[in-house]
Amino acid sequence: MYLARQSYTFPEQDLIYHLIHLYFENSNIIFPILHRPSFEKDLHDGKHTLDCAFGRVVLLVCALGSRFSEDQRVLLPESNSRLSSGWAWFSQIQFEKLIFSASPLYDLQTACLGAIYLLGTSAYHASWNLVGMGLRIAQEIGIHRKKLYSLRPTANDELFKRCFWTLLWIDREIGAVSGRPCAIQEEDFDVDMPIACDDEYWTHPDPDKAFRQPLGRPSRLDAFICQLKLLRILGYSLRTIHASEKAKCHFGLIGDDWERRTVADFDRVLNEWVDCVPNYLRWDPTREDDVLFFQSAHLFTQFYDLQILIHRPFISPRRTSPHHFSSVAVCVNAARACSRIVSRAQERWSGRMMPFFQRPVYMAVMVLLLGIWNAKQSILSFDVEKEMSSINKCIHYLRTVEEVWHVAGRIQYANASLP
Repeated sequence: MYLARQSYTFPEQDLIYHLIHLYFENSNIIFPILHRPSFEKDLHDGKHTLDCAFGRVVLLVCALGSRFSEDQRVLLPESNSRLSSGWAWFSQIQFEKLIFSASPLYDLQTACLGAIYLLGTSAYHASWNLVGMGLRIAQEIGIHRKKLYSLRPTANDELFKRCFWTLLWIDREIGAVSGRPCAIQEEDFDVDMPIACDDEYWTHPDPDKAFRQPLGRPSRLDAFICQLKLLRILGYSLRTIHASEKAKCHFGLIGDDWERRTVADFDRVLNEWVDCVPNYLRWDPTREDDVLFFQSAHLFTQFYDLQILIHRPFISPRRTSPHHFSSVAVCVNAARACSRIVSRAQERWSGRMMPFFQRPVYMAVMVLLLGIWNAKQSILSFDVEKEMSSINKCIHYLRTVEEVWHVAGRIQYANASLP
């Protein structure tokens, strides 16, 4: 065991490197919070044993990596449940001390990593509070404003951007799930998105060639940037279609025709987003590159989930809406597409943990069930056997993930409780 100022207990040497590898191969490719070369160098130099702030980051990386490991040492000593994976390291961190810390970058990374870990626990709601704290720290040091950053890219600037956008992402996602207000709105920040450059190209002997992605080589950051563009559409939908009646009146979303115009605008923007996705990130079930395959699968499940979110308020048969049937069609087609992506991902990586599909899968199941129940009232044709096959594929995914991510089990229970 290794100690950081007699405060933190880290995994054994062989286990710590194993968990860090799993983190970067499974989590950081979706939420690229860390710069792998510098992180691994600091770890190799033993910085985590000397700097408590960096030690917190290492503990959380190990906690998240544990979710993808079958090593029994990641479990709590008194537990055989994989739901306890990484808790021994996560529970050492006192997050309330972040507001008094003097290491803003490590504090923001701690908030990001801690929030992602909490998303898989029974304390899912606590992630929202931690993200709020992280965004307040970000605003306090000013990284939400473009004017704070240097004209020439630096490693610290890029890491701050990654943290800010990750916090914003989680804040919007939880807002979409829970209906809670977001901590920061579009007009409150103007920071640029991260540079589409892989970690290994950040440095170069010639400063003018630093942060230059080689021509013809897709960047692992491209998927993240595409996701952030989708995230901004999500943010606008939460402030319009899903806003309170008071907010709708404030923004002029009134009259008989506002719903049709607003939904049509969102459909147009989503189509433009699809057109701008690079070919190597478009969904292709036969794609050979594992990273691009996984990123593409995640990206397009999020896209279909957002389609459902935008049209969902108009699919109830009890609601009189001129675009009811078109919204039902959009939601059902999106749910089918989402189930196909997740099913293909599981076929390719049988047994591999893929936790970031949970919310889209849940929404796909709900939409398909509603489609079956309301088939008699709809002009759409439903093949019940085919739709149930899609639902079962989604349930199979949730059963795989629930071993490690608590929320997946709760989603299954909610579906099982439906009449």
